[in-house]
Amino acid sequence: MKKQEIIKHVNQSFHNWIESEGLSEYRNDLDFAVRETAEDEHCLVEICFDGLLYDLINNEFGYLNEEKAEKIFGLSKFEWEPYSSWKIDIHKEVA
Repeated sequence: MKKQEIIKHVNQSFHNWIESEGLSEYRNDLDFAVRETAEDEHCLVEICFDGLLYDLINNEFGYLNEEKAEKIFGLSKFEWEPYSSWKIDIHKEVA
């Protein structure tokens, strides 16, 4: 999967999750970005989000763990890791 396809997939997964959880009212307030990294970076794509989204997930749905991250951002078909509480790195697609 190319970087742009990964970005599209993660964005769509996130927006589907927002809709399915009835959180549309927060859509414009959440700072969420999926972006390509430079060719020399250790990951293909990074997901960055602000404290409001992090707090919303933790307060409404419990701690942002692997299972929740995969559901929210559609990460089950990728090799990924949290970089910090506000950033997730996607390394490659899982075969």
